Amino acid sequence: MDGWCDTKACWTFQGKKVLACLGGQLGLHVPEGKGKRVRWMGYCGSIAACEPHPKSPAVAYTGDRNGTIWQWDLMDGRKKTMVESSNLQNLRDMAVGADGKHVHVLVDADVHGSAKVIRMPMGKQAGEEIVVLKTNRATQLERCMLQGKQYLATTDNRKVVVWDGNNHHKKLKLYHTKRLTCVALHPQGKQVVAGDDTGRILQWHVNYKKEIAQGGNKNSTYETPKVTTRHWHSRSVRCLAFTEDGTHLLSGGEEGVLVMWQLETGKQEFLPRLGAILTSISLCPERARVAVRMDDNSVLVVNLASMKIDACVQGVKGPARGTPLEEVAGSAGVQPRSGLLALPTANSGMQLFDVCKMEHVADLDTTTRNNILLADDEKGCIALEPRVTHFAFNKDGSKLITVDRWPENDTRTKGEESLKFWQDLEGGKQNQHMKYSLIARTDNPFTKSVTCIAYHPEDDFFVTTSASGFFRLWTHDPEIRNAPPWRCYSMLSYKQAPSHAAAFSWDGSLLAVGAGSAVVLWEPQSNKRLAVLNQEESRNSMASSIAFVTREPLMVVALSGRNPSLTVWDLLSTSVKWSIRLDASHVVADPLAPRFAVVCPGRCNPGVKGNKSLNQNAHVLLFGPQRPYMQVSWRIEGSRYPKAIFATSDDTKFASESRPLGIGSALVILSENRAISLATTTGGRNTVVPEAKAPAWKVEKDSSDPHFALGNLLGEQVRVLPSKVEGQKEDNLHTATQPWSALFDAPSHSLPSSVQLCTSFLKSIMADE
Repeated sequence: MDGWCDTKACWTFQGKKVLACLGGQLGLHVPEGKGKRVRWMGYCGSIAACEPHPKSPAVAYTGDRNGTIWQWDLMDGRKKTMVESSNLQNLRDMAVGADGKHVHVLVDADVHGSAKVIRMPMGKQAGEEIVVLKTNRATQLERCMLQGKQYLATTDNRKVVVWDGNNHHKKLKLYHTKRLTCVALHPQGKQVVAGDDTGRILQWHVNYKKEIAQGGNKNSTYETPKVTTRHWHSRSVRCLAFTEDGTHLLSGGEEGVLVMWQLETGKQEFLPRLGAILTSISLCPERARVAVRMDDNSVLVVNLASMKIDACVQGVKGPARGTPLEEVAGSAGVQPRSGLLALPTANSGMQLFDVCKMEHVADLDTTTRNNILLADDEKGCIALEPRVTHFAFNKDGSKLITVDRWPENDTRTKGEESLKFWQDLEGGKQNQHMKYSLIARTDNPFTKSVTCIAYHPEDDFFVTTSASGFFRLWTHDPEIRNAPPWRCYSMLSYKQAPSHAAAFSWDGSLLAVGAGSAVVLWEPQSNKRLAVLNQEESRNSMASSIAFVTREPLMVVALSGRNPSLTVWDLLSTSVKWSIRLDASHVVADPLAPRFAVVCPGRCNPGVKGNKSLNQNAHVLLFGPQRPYMQVSWRIEGSRYPKAIFATSDDTKFASESRPLGIGSALVILSENRAISLATTTGGRNTVVPEAKAPAWKVEKDSSDPHFALGNLLGEQVRVLPSKVEGQKEDNLHTATQPWSALFDAPSHSLPSSVQLCTSFLKSIMADE
């Protein structure tokens, strides 16, 4: 499901409610009255269009990009399939006919922007699909009811095409010299308006109903209509709409300003500083209000009489432009105590989002800059913007550390980074979101980019790692006079190896920092190096993620590179407890239970070495630390780089049924398209359920299994598969390489019991009957 989209909102129930898709869910919003009232209808998938029924106010339609059109009963939330066709793949927009028995669908034909409009019957009855129009570049499907007839219009690069919904053979075509981006039809049939990518609005004075009835451009008496050009927008016009009486025209674009034009006088009224690009405008049929869709996944209800915002419904915001696909979800986290999901957003901002209620809570702007007026380069492209790459909260969420980075191709900043220190100076209460204020800042803390931030679980200090091979420890000393509240008290390195991961143990006594393929253990207070953990077979790899198992002396390390693996280390003996061949991009430990989740990216199948397929779905695996046996597996459809987050809250916002296996913390999965799901074993709204077939992997080592100890003692080949998994090879065998002493050198707590050893030993020496 999509986390955000620019689907046009629509009005239902005689203009009393707004129907819109936010965060993969179809919501019915009531903009009147005190408070925000939202009724979630259900999961709507990768929605691309939303339409009300032309006659029934309690029925609506949605179309997803997979080629399915659903009918929704807005009273009880039930839905049923109305149209399902392979010809509707990449559906972009749709318009339901005046009788509700047919639908026009705008479909993207290929990646080059070619599109077509298809007319097909509504419902599962047999009917012929008619290709009404083939276009080079269509952006929307505009519709207008005029004396019981439905007229439709769309843009085709530099022209506008208008036709009768019941007779597509007669078309009216209007031409322009620039690429057109949107179109609107006058409610009385007097005009056709369109906006172009230079900010101009073209107003054709033509009775399109009369011209189409006479044959359109093919009529011998057809004359080119007069055109009025209106120009206020400095950038591309993205949406247009007439008022109900046709006396005013509404326009919006990339400036984030809603403009209302009085057509007779040309007078303008403005609603500025809306904070994002306007993508669509939906007129309320009964009142002087409009629903404005923004590209930051929000819907604004605007009163046209006062030009003020009556209500706002905010969904999950999108990432900054230029964010790499694998970092869109990977940079998310959870605010402690409140359990709110924290997400980096556009223009170096952050958003706090309530996953349970599916609603926006608060925003934080880490960089003071204009939200819309971005500088253009010589090719006319919008310049890239700064973004928050890393952040970390302290134990109670009152302190926040962020790193914002400017793009490297920006000639003014050249990839500069800023480490910023935030604090809740107002002392936010437990049930209220916190308001952070900037108290300190450090520019370019390393010669190369910051790769990780980890905050101590108890005290006020944290660590920042860098690709330069050094990492810094920062502490908070507010009582020192004439000194900044935050200072760097240590800068350390191990062989100047680049570091991409760091983590504190659950009790704060250890600090683990990745150094190439090795993991170095430090005592955080004294900066004493305690141990260097490395595997000989991990050469040409890099420690990409580190996590400590809660209430256990165990540490999980994910290695990426030529030899990817997932390894659990026993910290008491500094030895490998078990290791498996697994391509894992991220590891996260449950703060309430001794278990951890592993994210396997979709670039290849888990455990299959050498697979170069780039179209696989990602997997999230749940492990217990004692054995390399997966407890639960979830397949994340349509996602290649998701992130798993264990969310906890003192307010118990997550019910027990939303927790995997009914224990520990709730597992939230965030996809790179900002889709939010709860990983459960029971299913439910906005959840993902375990897959039936688990992915297979190769077990490298498990010192806690008695077969390994026996193999080291007797020098035999032993089978280590706990159970047969479909697709797993039967010849997964290992030859013992350790001498006799390896069995007795291990500490007693990691040795198998004598009962297990004797049973295995006797079975191995007894001849099979």
